Amino acid sequence: MFAGGADADRVPYVQALLQAGFTVALYGGYWERFRPTRPHTRGHADPVALRKAIGGAKVALCLVRRANRDGHAMRSFEVPAVGACMLVEDTDEHRAMFGEPGRAVVYFRAVDEMVQTMGRLRDDPAERERLAREAHRLIVGGHNTYRDRLLAMLEPTCVAVTAGPGPS
Repeated sequence: MFAGGADADRVPYVQALLQAGFTVALYGGYWERFRPTRPHTRGHADPVALRKAIGGAKVALCLVRRANRDGHAMRSFEVPAVGACMLVEDTDEHRAMFGEPGRAVVYFRAVDEMVQTMGRLRDDPAERERLAREAHRLIVGGHNTYRDRLLAMLEPTCVAVTAGPGPS
């Protein structure tokens, strides 16, 4: 499954999965605009539907939003919080959150690598379960909940100002 808008840079990833024969459920806007993705579009999902979709997927694909120059997405937190296995776009932010490859998530850098890895994960339920457990542990126990993020944003920052010599 993938949840997010059909940005032009995301479409080739999903099309490659479909061409490789994967069943993909798409949640979010604009997927109906593309002929290959149209039959797989489920529209926008409210939080309950999104939780069910993530929880019911063998693997959740996590793509960043290049239009915003993001290194992570909301799904970077939501998928592991729900307890699902995640195939993640390789970014510095994702590596800071999830650690080395294979610890809690599997990373990919290119479309063909993503397709190959998706097949491996689809066929290995024990590995999916292990990854999901570790990612869940990191997110809910590692100061990565929405509450933790909000508290970090509200924390005052201190800037040291050094005054030069005063008037003589």
